[in-house]
Amino acid sequence: MSSMIWSEQELSNAAKCVAESMLTSFPSPSECEHTFSDDFEHSMESLRRKSRRKVAAHKMWQRVAAILIVAILSVSTWLTVDVQARERVFKWFKEVYEDMTVYHFEGDEADKARLEYDLTWLPKGFVLQERFVSGTQRCDIYINDVSDEVFLVECTFMDNTAMTITAHGDADPVIYDINEIPGEFYGADENSANQVLIWVDEDNAMVFTVQGNISEQDIVHIARGVILSKSTK
Repeated sequence: MSSMIWSEQELSNAAKCVAESMLTSFPSPSECEHTFSDDFEHSMESLRRKSRRKVAAHKMWQRVAAILIVAILSVSTWLTVDVQARERVFKWFKEVYEDMTVYHFEGDEADKARLEYDLTWLPKGFVLQERFVSGTQRCDIYINDVSDEVFLVECTFMDNTAMTITAHGDADPVIYDINEIPGEFYGADENSANQVLIWVDEDNAMVFTVQGNISEQDIVHIARGVILSKSTK
């Protein structure tokens, strides 16, 4: 084994020589020009679309996670309670915070038959990307590969201790008739392109939310196309 000790300057000089040797061995840029096949270009474009889709879905779920964290930290500082929203039979109520709405259910009225739902209308170009089912909630994420738009449909069955949280701006909502149920629509603002529509199906103890960076008209159309069916579980 060599006992030679190299100084820092000598090591630096050797590294520069190696780097220069590697650079001179590379071909010139003009020699690197290449025309890829149409099949290769098509495959790369497909990979780029998938990457954008995953990023969009990840951002959506980051926003959902942030909503939950803020809600937990803000429970002790809610500003108003909409007492008129309280419903005697199902014991649900709505709490309005600065920029979010929380629907709660409390009591023993949660033994009603669970229902499934389907969408009868989707905006052109959207396909189901992911479905998450956990406890009393189901969330479907839809992606448009071409426009990179994203929206999600969330349903919460108002079981005991269940809640659903919807983030929105501080503007008053626009009320829409969603199959004879009033729905509250919160539009985009300077802080977010996300738009939200939420409505409560009292007869079936379910809360629905449609939200995403799509148009107001499309969100309302999606909501009005929700149909219920008996659960097969």
